[in-house]
Amino acid sequence: MIRWRMWFGAANGLKPSVELVHAMDGLDRRTVRRVTRLTRRGKVASDTPEARLAVALAHQTRQREPTASAYGTIAVMIAVFLAIFIVQAVRSEIDSFGIVIGACGLWITAFTIQGRIRIHNAMTAERLNLEVLQRAPEPYSPSWSAANIDIPPAAFVAVALYFFFAFGVPFGLLQLAGPDATHSVATVIAKGAFFGVFMMIFQLTVGRGITQRRSERKAETHLRSN
Repeated sequence: MIRWRMWFGAANGLKPSVELVHAMDGLDRRTVRRVTRLTRRGKVASDTPEARLAVALAHQTRQREPTASAYGTIAVMIAVFLAIFIVQAVRSEIDSFGIVIGACGLWITAFTIQGRIRIHNAMTAERLNLEVLQRAPEPYSPSWSAANIDIPPAAFVAVALYFFFAFGVPFGLLQLAGPDATHSVATVIAKGAFFGVFMMIFQLTVGRGITQRRSERKAETHLRSN
């Protein structure tokens, strides 16, 4: 599963580091899964090879951290969505559109909080496992440059389907739940499919390029604890 996630991220523009690939090659799948769980919880690994993988995983997680402007955009979206729901609730005019918008606002809020917790745990795991590596007899000199890996075609298909449904389905639901929802089911499906295809192409071209450039800028940054 961890390799599929690595391929999925690479297909979306976030290539794994050379350090992450080398650290994974020296461990079996069960150990990789266990270290991944420890890293997500912000805990320390048991030995040097596992600590090396934990630091690499934490560094990869930190590369996904949104920028300050992205957090600002998310905050504005949450405020607008929840404001629409609250206004409808105060007026006792809640309809399906307000329910969908309010649910989206709550989901984005929960997703953002979960992301912040994941980043915090990654930083904690990185610091604890760096202490283990610093006590090791061999010097620790990781390479955070992007690794050249072969991405299976199935990974690109998975990314394409993910973006298609992630954007197309909510757009179709908004068409059905809108205040002036007079569209037929066939029309809603067609519009949702068109929007899903458009966003899928956009994310796999422009969005992928933006993600790749941002990850490359972060790739050679020093670890926070250095």
